[in-house]
Amino acid sequence: MGRTRGDKNLDYGTIERMMAVGCTDAQVSAALNVSLDTITNWKNENDKFLATLKRGKEAADDAVERSLWERANGWKGIETHFCVINNELIKTEYVKYYPPDPTSMIFWLKNRRRQNWTQNPEQRPETSSLTKEEMANKIMSVIKANGFH
Repeated sequence: MGRTRGDKNLDYGTIERMMAVGCTDAQVSAALNVSLDTITNWKNENDKFLATLKRGKEAADDAVERSLWERANGWKGIETHFCVINNELIKTEYVKYYPPDPTSMIFWLKNRRRQNWTQNPEQRPETSSLTKEEMANKIMSVIKANGFH
């Protein structure tokens, strides 16, 4: 197995893009034809390599965060519909609306506004005693009040 050594042979742009699309350290090691231990050593010894991995992972995390936000608030996307009319294939693009997802809302709020949305009574302020249903209704009313319906 050939070894990649030092800065000279590393394509930092490719490594960052791999991490940005969700690749793991093990997948990067396989792509570079090195062991996982070598990746760990490079992370400890090569600041540029470590920073590259972190930037890529942050980009992947940002994409997931944005997707969660879109699920929590609702979003529109272009869809394609195919049908056959008179033996002719018809392709039609249209805008599809995906409504807010209460589970995503709750997950977001429990992590971003933990003090108001926790289900653990010891961590919840005295004034907040919402059931799951009341919590979901409150979220939906906030969403509607802000024009995200």
